Amino acid sequence: MSAVRLMRGDGASAEAPSYLDKAIAIDSQRRRRAQVFDGTPIVLEEPAWDILLQLFINHERAAEMTVQLASEAGLVPPSHSLRWIDILEAQGLVHRSGDEQLPLEQTIGLTLTAMSKILHFLDYV
Repeated sequence: MSAVRLMRGDGASAEAPSYLDKAIAIDSQRRRRAQVFDGTPIVLEEPAWDILLQLFINHERAAEMTVQLASEAGLVPPSHSLRWIDILEAQGLVHRSGDEQLPLEQTIGLTLTAMSKILHFLDYV
């Protein structure tokens, strides 16, 4: 995707941050909140959103993500990640592939529906 040009109030144009930059900023804000609270992440704080955001960031970086990496990125135990991924998959927002006997090693990605919704949200960030 190419950068979008915006007009500032003074008529000069300014380059808007990319969707990747916006997603990284949101992720950084969440991590900063965890640091403010003595470095202890609030385990149940928006785990589904954290997973979706990390999937978006990895997609934009052309990096593959496993369920284990999603768990680490979401700062939740693997069992929580698996439950949230099940919910996101049932809602048509993520897809999985790989050995069902090794769920933490399965790769996951965003569906087109999820990508569309995240881009829509990032337009407002």
